[in-house]
Amino acid sequence: MIKKKIFQKITSIILSMVIGLSLIEIGGISDVKAVTLYPEATSRVSSSWLTVDMSGTALGGTAYYNNLTLNGSTAFCLDKGKKLQTGVKFARVSSKTNSMYNRVWNYWSSQGGGLTGENSAFAQGMFWALSEGVSTSDYSAYGKILGRTLEGVYGLNPYPSDQMKNWAEQALTFNNTSGTLYMYDSGISSHQRLLTSTPGVGIIPLYNEVSSTKSYKTTESIKVKVNKNDVDTSNELGGATFDFYKDNVKGGSAVTNSSGIAEHTFTTEFTKSATSTKSYCSNYDDLSVPNQEKAKENCEYTSRSDAQAAADKEALEKAKELAEAGSGQVHTI
Repeated sequence: MIKKKIFQKITSIILSMVIGLSLIEIGGISDVKAVTLYPEATSRVSSSWLTVDMSGTALGGTAYYNNLTLNGSTAFCLDKGKKLQTGVKFARVSSKTNSMYNRVWNYWSSQGGGLTGENSAFAQGMFWALSEGVSTSDYSAYGKILGRTLEGVYGLNPYPSDQMKNWAEQALTFNNTSGTLYMYDSGISSHQRLLTSTPGVGIIPLYNEVSSTKSYKTTESIKVKVNKNDVDTSNELGGATFDFYKDNVKGGSAVTNSSGIAEHTFTTEFTKSATSTKSYCSNYDDLSVPNQEKAKENCEYTSRSDAQAAADKEALEKAKELAEAGSGQVHTI
């Protein structure tokens, strides 16, 4: 029996890939990052919406009236042609101090009954007009708007136009602009912006992390073929035994066939694991739309499921890269 060692002869490499089944999902610890959100308040609609015909006034078109609150405090609409619903989260996006809005708010608040009944309707009409830029020196224009608002809310206007003009002038020239009013926006285009005196509730974004560990396996196959011939006659010799070594480690033996050929395949499996971590905003769905946009500035994903899917994908890609790097080495045969 003839035994020989064959060195540095690699005929083919076949890679087969198998995705590992190892999965680890680890919930992260809540963390507050450096992003400031708007204070929030939740809307409540107390009745059916009333339609106010503003044709023939400086506003024109149609307005919609309702008794609204934000976190239980009286609120007024700033966009006459839009509505909203109960339970919508609004973000406090700006404030008003020493402004015409404060003047009008304080005037109607100081009247008998405060911001209720007719006073509420009058204030609402004037806030629509201020929001749309109606000149604050045009008392007649504001008087017409007051009358139309009262008709839409109560079905009639028992007051003469001069009285309406006079009330409008008193409100627009009222000497008290104290206090702070706040403008809220839901971020929903079909909803109105709101004006109220409540500062809202401070909100913080909550960030969590998820992790995933994946494994990837490659199978490296190296097939070595030896041709054995008689040194004197060059005829093929069968029955010769060869030991096959890879990197000085015996992988097996083979006997030449009648054609003088012996073959052996070295098979090596490479399995590598990798871990990936992704962050997400855990209270994203509970935020108002404007705050959702701000929260996204510091988080990779807005839901746990999206973060987990991304971590799974990245971990698998990393494991594959490591496994394939290990299977591409040069060997001595």
